[in-house]
Amino acid sequence: PVKELYPSDEILEMILEEKIDITFGSDAHNTNQVGFMLKETIQKAKKIGFSEAIYFENRKKIKVKL
Repeated sequence: PVKELYPSDEILEMILEEKIDITFGSDAHNTNQVGFMLKETIQKAKKIGFSEAIYFENRKKIKVKL
């Protein structure tokens, strides 16, 4: 197991600098892996400087505060 969050801090910093929206997902191979380390991932995004993320509902982009 890799045991690290992806993308790296450097990539997240570039994404933030370019004002690109972020969303969260799980690379789950079974149901007990869905949402693995989600709290840590959100905290990492906040530490980098993100204040919101997006998700999609009926093909509509919805922003949420972190």
